[in-house]
Amino acid sequence: MQGSAGAVANITNDTVAKAQQYGIVYAKKSTQDFLKPWTTYEEEAVSLTEHAERAYIYTPYLLIASDAREKQNGKKPISLADGKGLLKDYEKTMTFQVILYGKKADFAQGLNATITQGKAVKKAYQMIVPDKAEAVSDGQYCAQCYFYFDEEDLALNQSIVLNIAKKDGTKKKFNFALAQID
Repeated sequence: MQGSAGAVANITNDTVAKAQQYGIVYAKKSTQDFLKPWTTYEEEAVSLTEHAERAYIYTPYLLIASDAREKQNGKKPISLADGKGLLKDYEKTMTFQVILYGKKADFAQGLNATITQGKAVKKAYQMIVPDKAEAVSDGQYCAQCYFYFDEEDLALNQSIVLNIAKKDGTKKKFNFALAQID
């Protein structure tokens, strides 16, 4: 990606075209490589491997790029109108996918998610958390969780912290510099 329009910049036809081009160019890359610009690792992660806890912020740019990537891989047409139209479901919403690890299949139950920006704290208005995490290795489970927040009252050109509290009291923090993310 070249130049940053900010995580939630106004979406112009030029921005849609650039996002779609990103999706086309990265269509055959791994999902992890494709999502890299929108990825942040848990702030205390010791190593940044595929097994580190991480979060992805689904910006309008990424949503459009993902749609174009999927269509490119499915050999379907990609149109400017489709790119702009898919954002209607995400207006004024900040969406995160979080990959978490635990020692029990139900470790993700009872999670609490908030965003902090300065002294402001926002709770997720919707959370999608699996009942049972996927076993990934001996005694290790992985959960893919989704958290949705209302953007209202957030300064969309400033950093935020996504905070996840597990039921065992463990807290995880993911920092996002919104102004530097397309």
